[in-house]
Amino acid sequence: VKTVEEYKAREKKNLQENYDKSAKDTQKQQALTALLEKCVVDKYPEEKLDKLKKELDEYVSYVAAQYGMEKDAYLEASGVSVEEVAKQALKEQLAIELIAEKEKLTLDKDEYKATLKEYAKTNGFENAEQCEEAFGKEELQKMFLRDKVAEFLIENCKLVESTEKEE
Repeated sequence: VKTVEEYKAREKKNLQENYDKSAKDTQKQQALTALLEKCVVDKYPEEKLDKLKKELDEYVSYVAAQYGMEKDAYLEASGVSVEEVAKQALKEQLAIELIAEKEKLTLDKDEYKATLKEYAKTNGFENAEQCEEAFGKEELQKMFLRDKVAEFLIENCKLVESTEKEE
């Protein structure tokens, strides 16, 4: 950057890109939230639910320890149970998998690599391999598929303003 005008133009561009990304991320989250409000799970797959509960239990124990609390006290203070959080996470996972299957949404090898590279860069990793080591390939694939399904929902669903009235 050689001039003040170039600096201003670059910063304006960066701010706009950040705003656009934030708006898109919010839209994706709202689309997934609306989807999950309409989804009903008749029976949770026990193996998947047990695995999620175990992972969450370990995570909650870790976080509670960071606050110098026992796990049960931390859960009571947060007002949620491992079971509730696991069921909500599994509900989202099942809905995403179903939509991906029905709409034939997949991540091929090249798309995964490109998405991983961008995700690593955005989140401060030195390279894609370091990011993959930190999160694990399976978790990243789930995350990227979730994002792809959210994009599909935004592109193919009608977005409407909430009609809920504040009381």
